[in-house]
Amino acid sequence: MRTTLSQQKFLDSDVAAQIHTQLKTMMGDKTFNTTSTYAATREDQLPFDEKHMNYLSDHPKLNPLHYIANLRLMTRIKR
Repeated sequence: MRTTLSQQKFLDSDVAAQIHTQLKTMMGDKTFNTTSTYAATREDQLPFDEKHMNYLSDHPKLNPLHYIANLRLMTRIKR
């Protein structure tokens, strides 16, 4: 995947590192549905963390902390 300068700037930022850590933590927690998804541009599955990091880098005006908070609510497995 080709990245633009603004996408690379986000991915290299401290905020992106914190968000990536939070996504990895969510992937390790069984209370969240973090299954990989199909990607037409790849031969294999697109991991949960990579999918959301790509989305955040594509939408620079989006508040990453709000995005993660909403993602936690949407992916939490209700029992």
